[in-house]
Amino acid sequence: MGAFQTTGIVHTNPRFISQKRSNIQKNYEPSSFRINRNGYYSRTSSSALGVKLDLGVFTVPLKKAVDKFTARPGTYLLIPVVAALVGWFTNWLAVKMIFYPVKYWGLSLYRKPNLPLGLIGWQGIVPCKTEKMTEAMVSMVTTQLLSIEEVFKRLDPRQIADLLTPEIPKLTKEIGSDLFPKWFLNMPDMMVFGRPLKDREILKFFNRRFVSGFTVEMQENIGSLLNLRNCVVNQMVEDRAKLGELFQKVASAELSFLVNSGIWFGFLLGIIQMVVALFWDNPWTLSIGGTIVGLATNWLALKWIFEPVHPTKFGPW
Repeated sequence: MGAFQTTGIVHTNPRFISQKRSNIQKNYEPSSFRINRNGYYSRTSSSALGVKLDLGVFTVPLKKAVDKFTARPGTYLLIPVVAALVGWFTNWLAVKMIFYPVKYWGLSLYRKPNLPLGLIGWQGIVPCKTEKMTEAMVSMVTTQLLSIEEVFKRLDPRQIADLLTPEIPKLTKEIGSDLFPKWFLNMPDMMVFGRPLKDREILKFFNRRFVSGFTVEMQENIGSLLNLRNCVVNQMVEDRAKLGELFQKVASAELSFLVNSGIWFGFLLGIIQMVVALFWDNPWTLSIGGTIVGLATNWLALKWIFEPVHPTKFGPW
């Protein structure tokens, strides 16, 4: 065995050890070798030393962040709380702006048609898009789900006649009240009930036959008699609040969840914002972080209104 080995035993004479250490420092990286208590030389890998150096880089900023938090704990703990309030408020405002105001509110200096946002003003998205949304719904129902012709073809003319024939005298009187004097309206009752039972049965037969034939004719020409699109769209446009009320009634629980979710997402983002503020001394940290919180919570809230289409599980839920 030689007098010197990087991983072996060397002479234990202090003078010899000192001389060999001097030779090592000349030919090798000084920080690569260490001597232990028993007189052994061992080589430490440069990668391990690099880890120690990297950890040292984080020590000073971490200590500085701890000192900042210790000096003003209330201030930094308030950041997630404020972020949660901002997240809730922005979600609440976003949901409200979907449905309100029903009419355009603001100055009508400049505004493109069918756009909720004007130069100075706003109209709820649903009230503004009522006509377009209603047309889309009617078109989807009548072309992809069920047509008005198919609905009327399912009616049984005989059942319709049985249901409406007893109501014909009443309907006749209600219609005639706008056309004839009162004394004239009493004549049909006298003419009907003053006649023998056989005559009344004959009249009832003709009434049933008329209603049945009328139903058949209506089934064959319903396309020219009834325009479902115009009926529905005109009613919705006349009162633009109806569609918004329908949405809120059907999805009240989901909309409440979206509003309240801003609290939890805002709080989580606020924790990240607090950590950034502790490590990064920049006066714009809170402003930029608040903007990100508002955008992120609003984006999630609006995204969750329409997606996912099918129920989706996240983890154990």
